[in-house]
Amino acid sequence: MKLSRDKWIVVIAFAIATGGALWLSQRSKEPRYQGKTVRQWIKIARPCKTYYTNSQGVFYTADYNHKELLRMLDTMGSNAGPSLIQILDEGDSLMIDLKRMIARSKWATDSMKSAASAGLGDSLETLMITSHTIRYLGSNAVQLIPDLERITCDSRKPSAAFAAAGALKGFGFQALPALHRSLTNAPSARQPMVSGMIQNIYREALRSDDARNREDAALALSEYPKPPFEIISVLLDILESPDPNRQKQSLNALAIHLPTMAPLLVAARKAVTRMAASEDPEIRRLANKILADLRHHESKQKP
Repeated sequence: MKLSRDKWIVVIAFAIATGGALWLSQRSKEPRYQGKTVRQWIKIARPCKTYYTNSQGVFYTADYNHKELLRMLDTMGSNAGPSLIQILDEGDSLMIDLKRMIARSKWATDSMKSAASAGLGDSLETLMITSHTIRYLGSNAVQLIPDLERITCDSRKPSAAFAAAGALKGFGFQALPALHRSLTNAPSARQPMVSGMIQNIYREALRSDDARNREDAALALSEYPKPPFEIISVLLDILESPDPNRQKQSLNALAIHLPTMAPLLVAARKAVTRMAASEDPEIRRLANKILADLRHHESKQKP
């Protein structure tokens, strides 16, 4: 019995030693800038917190140090990509799971819970900075989209998934196929978050310099409940398109949303008109300015 137990101890020790050697080997191969790895630059960029108290409780201020990180990214470019993905992949490690268990445990002491919660907070900050770092790389990180999609859909990576989806959002329309697949492949509890990222991409595209992107965004947002009012002007622009199918898409969208949005405009105008008769001169001035702007825009629309 003792011999068998000793064998298991040797096996476990060997596995730990092998895993540690592989881990060190991978770290030694990480690209470096000014002698530091990408992981170390991410750590430097994490905020330095200064804690203070007053009569209402404990607060802190955070000073971010991103300039050096951005210099590193400008130099390394796409070479930083694999290290950034590795940081996300390790964002829900066994150690993080252990810290979550301690933070929620009824049996752990308050000091243990505080230490575990602080560790979780540091891990989340690292993930968020990594997500923003990938977005900063922009087109130099497009090759990371498949890995970001994989992490977004991985049920074992709840924290890293949010950071990965946020990084995908930064790629705009290029990330939409991956995000749409994630609506099917990600755990059901994560799908509202992915849907929100998709809608954010379309909302940002409404301000695009590319007319086609604006039109695609308006048509896509029209399929969601309560789309932003900005889609109306873009849908009206689509009616000028020479493509009959495009015109039909726009009219279908207008048929759904214009009846609900137009009354708001009428109500807003009536409310502002009432304010133009206010006894407060500043309120009258602001209301009359709005009405004058509306009359100006209406005159421009007349043939």
